Amino acid sequence: MTKLHPLIAAWIGLTIAGPVAAAEIYRCGPNGAVYSQTPCGEGRRLELMDERNNEQRLQAQQVNERTVTLASSLERDRLSSEAAHRPAMAGSFSTPAKKVSNTVSRSNAKAKAKKRRHLSAQAANRGLPKSARGLVPAPPRN
Repeated sequence: MTKLHPLIAAWIGLTIAGPVAAAEIYRCGPNGAVYSQTPCGEGRRLELMDERNNEQRLQAQQVNERTVTLASSLERDRLSSEAAHRPAMAGSFSTPAKKVSNTVSRSNAKAKAKKRRHLSAQAANRGLPKSARGLVPAPPRN
Protein backbone atom coordinates (compact mmCIF):
# COMPACT_ATOMS: atom_id res chain seq x y z
CA MET A 1 0.00 0.00 0.00
CA THR A 2 2.88 2.41 0.75
CA LYS A 3 4.31 1.96 -2.77
CA LEU A 4 0.96 2.92 -4.20
CA HIS A 5 0.87 6.36 -2.53
CA PRO A 6 3.65 7.93 -4.66
CA LEU A 7 1.99 6.68 -7.81
CA ILE A 8 -1.35 8.12 -6.78
CA ALA A 9 0.29 11.43 -5.86
CA ALA A 10 2.09 11.56 -9.21
CA TRP A 11 -1.11 10.74 -11.11
CA ILE A 12 -3.02 13.46 -9.24
CA GLY A 13 -0.24 15.94 -9.88
CA LEU A 14 -0.23 15.20 -13.59
CA THR A 15 -4.01 15.37 -13.94
CA ILE A 16 -4.15 18.69 -12.12
CA ALA A 17 -1.11 20.15 -13.89
CA GLY A 18 -2.56 19.46 -17.35
CA PRO A 19 -5.60 21.76 -17.16
CA VAL A 20 -3.72 24.40 -15.19
CA ALA A 21 -1.04 24.68 -17.85
CA ALA A 22 -3.68 25.00 -20.55
CA ALA A 23 -5.67 27.69 -18.69
CA GLU A 24 -5.70 31.16 -20.17
CA ILE A 25 -4.03 33.81 -18.05
CA TYR A 26 -4.40 37.56 -18.54
CA ARG A 27 -2.09 40.28 -17.32
CA CYS A 28 -4.11 43.28 -16.14
CA GLY A 29 -3.90 46.45 -14.08
CA PRO A 30 -1.35 49.22 -13.99
CA ASN A 31 2.04 48.09 -15.28
CA GLY A 32 0.62 44.57 -15.74
CA ALA A 33 1.00 43.80 -12.03
CA VAL A 34 -2.29 41.84 -11.69
CA TYR A 35 -2.92 38.40 -13.14
CA SER A 36 -6.41 37.07 -13.86
CA GLN A 37 -8.12 34.03 -15.39
CA THR A 38 -10.81 36.23 -16.92
CA PRO A 39 -10.19 38.82 -19.62
CA CYS A 40 -9.89 42.38 -18.36
CA GLY A 41 -10.23 45.77 -20.06
CA GLU A 42 -6.69 46.61 -21.08
CA GLY A 43 -5.16 43.26 -20.21
CA ARG A 44 -3.33 41.04 -22.61
CA ARG A 45 -3.37 37.28 -22.85
CA LEU A 46 -0.18 35.49 -21.88
CA GLU A 47 0.97 32.58 -24.02
CA LEU A 48 2.28 29.92 -21.68
CA MET A 49 3.86 26.87 -23.17
CA ASP A 50 5.42 23.92 -21.42
CA GLU A 51 8.69 23.75 -23.32
CA ARG A 52 9.86 20.55 -21.68
CA ASN A 53 10.16 17.44 -23.78
CA ASN A 54 8.76 14.04 -22.77
CA GLU A 55 12.09 12.93 -21.25
CA GLN A 56 12.22 16.04 -19.01
CA ARG A 57 8.62 15.47 -17.90
CA LEU A 58 9.46 11.85 -17.04
CA GLN A 59 12.49 12.99 -15.03
CA ALA A 60 10.34 15.51 -13.13
CA GLN A 61 7.80 12.77 -12.40
CA GLN A 62 10.54 10.47 -11.07
CA VAL A 63 11.92 13.24 -8.85
CA ASN A 64 8.41 13.83 -7.54
CA GLU A 65 7.96 10.12 -6.77
CA ARG A 66 11.30 9.96 -4.92
CA THR A 67 10.34 13.05 -2.94
CA VAL A 68 6.97 11.56 -1.96
CA THR A 69 8.66 8.28 -0.96
CA LEU A 70 11.24 10.11 1.15
CA ALA A 71 8.54 12.23 2.79
CA SER A 72 6.48 9.18 3.74
CA SER A 73 9.60 7.45 5.09
CA LEU A 74 10.47 10.50 7.20
CA GLU A 75 6.91 10.66 8.47
CA ARG A 76 7.03 6.99 9.52
CA ASP A 77 10.31 7.61 11.36
CA ARG A 78 8.88 10.66 13.10
CA LEU A 79 5.73 8.85 14.16
CA SER A 80 7.71 5.88 15.53
CA SER A 81 10.06 8.16 17.50
CA GLU A 82 7.08 10.11 18.87
CA ALA A 83 5.40 6.87 19.91
CA ALA A 84 8.60 5.72 21.67
CA HIS A 85 8.89 8.97 23.61
CA ARG A 86 6.37 9.24 26.42
CA PRO A 87 6.15 12.73 27.92
CA ALA A 88 5.99 13.11 31.68
CA MET A 89 2.53 13.20 33.14
CA ALA A 90 1.14 16.59 34.03
CA GLY A 91 1.85 17.48 37.62
CA SER A 92 0.40 19.75 40.20
CA PHE A 93 1.75 23.04 41.45
CA SER A 94 0.81 22.13 45.03
CA THR A 95 2.90 20.01 47.36
CA PRO A 96 2.59 16.28 46.92
CA ALA A 97 -0.14 14.62 48.93
CA LYS A 98 1.03 12.82 52.07
CA LYS A 99 0.36 9.14 52.44
CA VAL A 100 -2.30 8.40 54.98
CA SER A 101 -1.57 5.42 57.14
CA ASN A 102 -4.35 3.21 58.45
CA THR A 103 -2.51 2.51 61.70
CA VAL A 104 -2.02 5.30 64.17
CA SER A 105 1.36 5.37 65.86
CA ARG A 106 1.48 4.90 69.62
CA SER A 107 2.88 8.37 70.29
CA ASN A 108 0.19 9.92 68.11
CA ALA A 109 -2.49 8.00 70.04
CA LYS A 110 -1.04 9.20 73.37
CA ALA A 111 -1.06 12.82 72.18
CA LYS A 112 -4.67 12.54 71.08
CA ALA A 113 -5.69 11.02 74.44
CA LYS A 114 -3.93 13.80 76.33
CA LYS A 115 -5.66 16.44 74.23
CA ARG A 116 -9.04 14.76 74.86
CA ARG A 117 -8.44 14.77 78.65
CA HIS A 118 -7.45 18.43 78.52
CA LEU A 119 -10.57 19.37 76.54
CA SER A 120 -12.86 17.42 78.86
CA ALA A 121 -11.27 19.12 81.89
CA GLN A 122 -11.85 22.50 80.27
CA ALA A 123 -15.47 21.60 79.64
CA ALA A 124 -15.93 20.50 83.28
CA ASN A 125 -14.39 23.73 84.61
CA ARG A 126 -16.62 26.03 82.58
CA GLY A 127 -19.41 26.13 85.13
CA LEU A 128 -17.10 26.70 88.15
CA PRO A 129 -15.87 30.04 89.46
CA LYS A 130 -12.27 31.00 88.60
CA SER A 131 -11.02 30.26 92.10
CA ALA A 132 -12.30 26.68 91.96
CA ARG A 133 -10.94 25.86 88.48
CA GLY A 134 -8.09 23.40 88.37
CA LEU A 135 -8.91 22.00 91.80
CA VAL A 136 -9.60 18.33 92.05
CA PRO A 137 -12.89 17.72 93.79
CA ALA A 138 -12.69 15.61 96.92
CA PRO A 139 -14.47 12.30 96.92
CA PRO A 140 -17.82 12.38 98.73
CA ARG A 141 -17.79 11.33 102.41
CA ASN A 142 -20.02 8.64 103.71
